[in-house]
This record gives sequence, C-alpha cells and structure tokens, in this order.
Amino acid sequence: MAKAIFVSKVNPRYVTLAIFLSLSLTGFSQTTNATGANSSTPRRFWWVDARNLDFPTRLLLVSLQALVNSNAPVLFVMQRPEDGSWLTAMRKRLGEGSEMISAGEALAHFGAGTPQVIYDPQQRWTLSLATTLAGVNRALLTDHRLEGHDVAFDCRHHWIDKVEAYRWALTELLPRCHPSQLAYLDEGICSLRDYAMQQRLFVLNLDPLNDPQEITLLDTITGRYPPQSRVFGWASGDYARKEKGQDDVTVESALVNRLSRHGMMLVAADYAANLSFYDQARSSVSKLTQEHLHRNIRFEAGKRYVLLVISDGDNLQYDLGAMRAQWETVRPKVPVAWSISPQLAEIGPTVLQTYYHEARERGGWDEFVAGPSGYAYVYPGGMPAARLGEFIQSTRRACEQANLTSVVILDDGSRPPEQVEKFIAAYASTGLDGLWLAAMPRYVGVTGRTAFLHERFRLSRNNPGEMARRVKEVDTSDPFVMLYVLEWHNVGDVIRDFVRGLDESCVVVSPTEMADVIRQWSATRPASSYANAQQIAGRPDVAEGLGAVTTGDGEFTIVEHAGSRC
Repeated sequence: MAKAIFVSKVNPRYVTLAIFLSLSLTGFSQTTNATGANSSTPRRFWWVDARNLDFPTRLLLVSLQALVNSNAPVLFVMQRPEDGSWLTAMRKRLGEGSEMISAGEALAHFGAGTPQVIYDPQQRWTLSLATTLAGVNRALLTDHRLEGHDVAFDCRHHWIDKVEAYRWALTELLPRCHPSQLAYLDEGICSLRDYAMQQRLFVLNLDPLNDPQEITLLDTITGRYPPQSRVFGWASGDYARKEKGQDDVTVESALVNRLSRHGMMLVAADYAANLSFYDQARSSVSKLTQEHLHRNIRFEAGKRYVLLVISDGDNLQYDLGAMRAQWETVRPKVPVAWSISPQLAEIGPTVLQTYYHEARERGGWDEFVAGPSGYAYVYPGGMPAARLGEFIQSTRRACEQANLTSVVILDDGSRPPEQVEKFIAAYASTGLDGLWLAAMPRYVGVTGRTAFLHERFRLSRNNPGEMARRVKEVDTSDPFVMLYVLEWHNVGDVIRDFVRGLDESCVVVSPTEMADVIRQWSATRPASSYANAQQIAGRPDVAEGLGAVTTGDGEFTIVEHAGSRC
C-alpha cells in the first residue's frame, strides 16, 4: 500500500539512489571501478558511514563492497558503533591512507555499469536467494530496478512459494557456489552479506525445527556439502513456537545438532560486518603471535586457582562488535581469557593481529583461547568418530595458525562420561595446552600433557559479589575454579567487582597458568583408569540434589531449588 501513494510521483528514495549512480566523480585516480579493482592494489582505502542509511541502501552498499573487495581491501562500510574502532585499527595495521566518501560517491564510482539482482521486498525470503544470485553473477543487490544497469535476475513473481524457490536454487545455483562454505542468515540482517557475495556462498534461511518441508530442504542442501563444511551465520529465532515452549536457544540447538550430525560446523557470524575487507587485508599480517604471562606460579595446597573465561568468542559478530567495545574499557590488571574464533586466522588475520598487539601493549594480562568448540561451533560428543577426528584436526591447524593453545568446549551437559572421555582424549591427542569445558559436569585433570577443567560458576553483572563468596567457599581439595563470564556490556565492571570480593586464598590465573598448575597438581595424584588422566567427575551439584536430565527439543520444566527457579 505504501507504494500506491507514489503512483503519480517518484519515490524519494529511488531518486536518491538514481542520483548516487549518476554522479561524475574525481579524486579516485588510485583505483578503478568494480571490474578494474581486481587488477591492482590501491594505495589507500575508502570508507562510508552507513549507520543512518535505510536497509535497502545498506544492502546495495554491501553488495558493492563484495565486488570492490575482490582482491584488495578497498571499501569499508560502517554499520555498527564498534566499526569506528576497527576503522582506526585498520588505518594503523594497513599503513595506508583512508578517505571518507558518501554512499552516493561510492556507488557512482565503483558501481558504474554493474548488473543488478532484484529481490522482492514483499517476499522477505527472496533476499536469501537474491544474495546468492548477486554473488554468482557479480551483481548489485537491489529492491527495485536501477536505470543504467542490466538486470541479471529479477526475483519478483518468479516462484510460487519459498519451497519451489529453494528447489529451483538447488539445481540452478548451488553448483555455482562455494563448494565448502554456505551462509545461514535471517533476511532482516544486512551484515555478513558482503562476505557471502564475495565468496559466492549459497545463502539460506530455513526452519530447522518445526516445518517438515523446510527441514527436508535443509537436509538436502547440507547433504550436498562435504564434511567439515562451514556454515556462516546463525539460526533465526523467528522459527521458535512459543506455544511449544520454544525460544531462540531451542532453534539454535536444533540447527547445531543437525549440522553436527552431518559433520558440518556453524560459524556464528550473523552481524559480522566488513569480513570482505578483513579477508583481503591479510597481506599486511605477519606471523600471528600472542604473549603469555610468565609468573612461574607454583601449586600450593590451600589455595584456590581461578580462571575467568569470557564467553561467546566463537561468534564473529561478538569478536568484531561487543567484544571490541568491552576490550577498550578500563579493567583491573588480572589475567582474563578471551575466547575468540580461530576462523579469524583465515578470514580476518588482521583482526587477530590487532588484538594480540594491543594485549601485548597492556602487559600481557589478556590471553586468547579458541571459542566453542574449536574450529567452529559444534557439539563434539554428538559427532561421529570419523567426523570428530576431522574436526579436531581442523581445530589443530587453525589454532596453530592463530597461535591459540587452548580451547573452550561446549557440549550437552547430560552426555555420558564415556563419551566425554572420548572427545577429551581426541582433543588432547593434538597436544593442546588446555581444554575448558563449558556447561559440563565436573571434570578436572590431565590427559597426555593437556589439562582440562569444567566450568564451576557463571559470572555476570547480576552476581559478582555472590560468585566471589562462592569461590571463597570452594573446598581446597578441589581447588580449580573456572568461571564462564556471560556479559556483553559491562565486562570491566563485573571483573573488578568480582576480584574485589576475593581473598588471599584465591589466585586469578591465565589459561596457560591454569593448565600448568593443574599439571603440577595432577603429578602428585594417582592415575585413573583412562587415557593417563586424573579426574574428579560427577553430575552437576549432585550433592545439592540436582542432576542432568534429557528432554526433547523445547520441552522443559521450571522447578524451585533452594528458593531459586531452575
């Protein structure tokens, strides 16, 4: 109905875009248009502030970004507040000049003569197919026809429904796409599409939980890809059915389980912007090396050793977004383990180099570990043995490239101990320094030379005082305490308030130091029956009357325990 208002007039936004694409510009002599950009490296890069632009214009810009960043980091698009920090970092890292230009200038210069793919704004699901089409056709992504640009494909009124469209895409598009990467992305998100189009990824958004037809399509599509294929993006919470008790996490779990069974990996990246730029900035990166604390800490009976692990680092949008904001806040000088995605060693090494360099400048208190569960987000206990072996080898290679020596593992907390034993031993076979088990029962020990430790508590803005008290109450016969820090906005304040509540019996250590003191402790204890490992194992808080249970997707019960709703 909104378009009917403009029957006798021209939509102002379309006029603006037309002006964008008809401008004659000067000052771009050091690079060429989208086609020519493939042949030479520019002596500087350009950036556009798109934070206040409407969604269709931002889509048009990121499709342009995919084209001009084909072989060099040419165009940077600011979409989120943290992008300003990364723009400053890229100026330092690349050693190149940068110039701010308007969206109009960027589109007129870089987009001249480029074909277009038109998605249907009345059928949101067409955007996924249009993104794929724009990638394989090296085209701009638009929601209306742009004058002066050939139409490579028009998605409007092309298919009867979503299912027919995806069946068509299976035959016509998937064979032209990247053979081992694809993107799973909600149609309301603009970020990540630059990378998807640059790499010619098959882009999809299908229900992994409730709709039988879409589940079948999802299985068919993933079945066309080899094991160890990477799925960039995230599951859409729109598929959750509240009447069934489902939420975003239910959909997430359904997708991760489905991908894990196929031996595929989810790389959380839905709001990760400018990956096409970071991917092409690799030539400025030398060997990745992070600094570790060397305080020569010795294990002492009666002490409690505390490891703080920042969660969500497997998520590229977190690494580039909220983590960046928290990283720049004032924090106490205590060791902190920041989980981060080893994928960045391949697609954004300049991001890792920036963090490592800044950590070194701050004195080495910050150490980085691979986020769950290594190379990407999987449940290792749910993977077939052969697929798990392949995944762990991918993890080893990526961690070596990224100089990450330990890994956070996230799995089903009700997994039988023998399955946990198997994947701990499999990870340890690669010689990793430490394994940090999130949302898992109580395991601590050493296998080979690899130390492992379960998450004891979760720390957030709501409980720093309480968590400090509980750490001080930990029995020193079980002295190793890992806290998983679930906080996107106030990390510095939470850590400061937590540390203030500790006493002299508590020693906050880095991941490297924790692995070392666990090995020292383990050397004084008798070996257990498996894999030369010593372990303390049990279901979570069994002594307090709690235990793990297995339920179907979306099925749960809220109960009270010690006055708390669980």
